[in-house]
Amino acid sequence: MTRLVLLMAIVVFLSSGCRERACGLSTIVPLDSIDVDSVNHSLGTFTDFHIIDSTVLLLTDSGKLFRVPMDALGTSPEFLLDSVTAFTASADGSICASRENGSVDRLTRMGTARVTSIDSTVHILRFNSKNVGYAVTDRGIISLSSSKLFFPDSLQNSPFTIDDFWNKPRCAFVDSDDNLWVGFNYGEWGGNIVVFDTKTEQFKMIEFDTLRPSSAPIMSLFEGKNGVIYATSGLMHFDIAGGIFAIENFKAKLIYDKFAWNVSENDITNVGEYIGPGAFNEKNKQVLYYSNLGFSYASYEDGLFCSVSYWKPRLLWRYGQSMAVGYGMNVTKIQFTKNGSLVFLTTANGIGFLNGDHLIFYK
Repeated sequence: MTRLVLLMAIVVFLSSGCRERACGLSTIVPLDSIDVDSVNHSLGTFTDFHIIDSTVLLLTDSGKLFRVPMDALGTSPEFLLDSVTAFTASADGSICASRENGSVDRLTRMGTARVTSIDSTVHILRFNSKNVGYAVTDRGIISLSSSKLFFPDSLQNSPFTIDDFWNKPRCAFVDSDDNLWVGFNYGEWGGNIVVFDTKTEQFKMIEFDTLRPSSAPIMSLFEGKNGVIYATSGLMHFDIAGGIFAIENFKAKLIYDKFAWNVSENDITNVGEYIGPGAFNEKNKQVLYYSNLGFSYASYEDGLFCSVSYWKPRLLWRYGQSMAVGYGMNVTKIQFTKNGSLVFLTTANGIGFLNGDHLIFYK
């Protein structure tokens, strides 16, 4: 019996190794130990960041926007603007920000230049490849150039019955085909994904194979190889659950299912996983996502999904979240620089810059 158990363990180990090699994950080396430096800036709690070339923009909960060069980490952030509600970089690399007074401004060498004014709450700003900007507001999507307002005729999941109104979205990005993707997280009421074609200024509908957005609070949206769009979803509400969708030609397939409540009571092998944000690393061409198990690299090739644990940092968790019961996700956003350095935002530990095995926290 002992020999049989040992043989089965060897088979599982070898199968796992083959699976990782088949998915191109054999080159991923887990981080066992890292050097950590902390920079206490006393500027407030960071709520968002954005990478522009070799610079990272940081936004605090008081609406102050700062800039940190990646080649000068450890120095004090440079102050740029205050009263900022949302910010981004346009296609030409310039910084654009919405302000509490409703103005949308572009930073110039001389100060700021007014782009437009918006009589709605601006949650997110994004530009397409033609340098046309859009604001995701509480009333829909607004073109910064024409001031036109766009709102879809129908939504796949709309748990709140206020007409032509959106709750604050969780994430948004513009893909390589100039589609603006907007993800929503409604906690125990699930989530939603809205796609807006900025070329035609029309909305597109996504088809879901099994799990619908009413059961999937969206944590992040991003583009991987070959135009595949990935959506990560996670929830803690009495239990933990999560999954990853691959969206091709606007058809969504659940490729990683850790929604434990979807399995039968007799299935003791499938346990939930609280999945947070993800991002695509252009340097190694792999997907990285965060969950309660830490950071994991993943690959999706020819219908095969596999993952390998990369790094499990010790981060603080906070109890309480909007529209759900339990702990909030402690990592809310991750992005990569062009050289493969990882930048991630936490709710209680500040913002981390991981370059190789060296981590610098701004908090």
